[in-house]
Amino acid sequence: MYPSLADKRPGLIVVSGFLGAGKTTFLNNCIEYHRARERFVAVIQNEVGATGVDEHLLGDSASVLALDEGCVCCTLAGSLAAGVRELTAQFSPEVILLETTGLANPLNLLAELGSIRDLVRLDTVVTVVDAANVQAVLESSAIARDQVRGADVVVCNKCDTISSASMETVKAALTALNPKAMMHVTTQGQIHPALFMDLETGKSCAGLLPAVPQSYANHTEEGYSSVRFFMPRPVTLEALEQAVGACPGAPFRIKGIVALDDGEPQSSGYVLAQCVAGRADFEPLQGFEGSPFLVMIGRDLDHAALLEHWQALGATLTESDIRNGVE
Repeated sequence: MYPSLADKRPGLIVVSGFLGAGKTTFLNNCIEYHRARERFVAVIQNEVGATGVDEHLLGDSASVLALDEGCVCCTLAGSLAAGVRELTAQFSPEVILLETTGLANPLNLLAELGSIRDLVRLDTVVTVVDAANVQAVLESSAIARDQVRGADVVVCNKCDTISSASMETVKAALTALNPKAMMHVTTQGQIHPALFMDLETGKSCAGLLPAVPQSYANHTEEGYSSVRFFMPRPVTLEALEQAVGACPGAPFRIKGIVALDDGEPQSSGYVLAQCVAGRADFEPLQGFEGSPFLVMIGRDLDHAALLEHWQALGATLTESDIRNGVE
């Protein structure tokens, strides 16, 4: 169903998905699609941990409003509406993309989405999943299951990391949770945005708005927390890889920006560290001007043990940086 030509409200697309599923890569593809068609896109990003990582990855092709001190779906209740009002007033975007944290339950957005119906068309909820670990995540997390249940579109990302037979098993598990959602299998979040734009299906969070508000699973109930370390001292790539591999408690997600110095100009600079369920990737990053840092997210983390481990590479933090819950 396409919006009326008289409806000038921007479409709001909610992008959900568990930690490390590839939401930001997916967002970049969406932004590039609209940019090529001379449409202005606004992005509201909400990250786990007080220091944003993903905003450094989006470039200047969209206006980014970072809501980093909590979760849009729980502790930041109220800020989403304010953020949308600010973006629409200042920039008049044609499309707004809301990227929730990997631990956000989109079903908890219901009440607040209703409060901004005058500003936006509540269009589509897209949930991105990591094909390689989605089955284990679904078994252990009610939040992850609700992320799939609340979707209009499920993007099964990183399909190149598993076999065809395993992919069929994954698709069956996702379909069992949400038989009405459209499903797309992708690599690197590559999906044509026309496949999920202007759906207004009435099935997702947007469609559930008239329902009586209730509270769904959240990350504090599941024991997830985050801790942030500043990394002021350049390190070698080998030392960084070893530290990630031996990290106490095996955090599910590690992400951040770290300064490297391997003794050669071509191997120095900043890298973006992205680690999910034991899989680590380090990519060169240009143009970063802030303070290097790492954020660790996981269940039942031992913050003291993590600090002791990373202090060997010069990690520092303040008391306020230790989060007893994911904020």
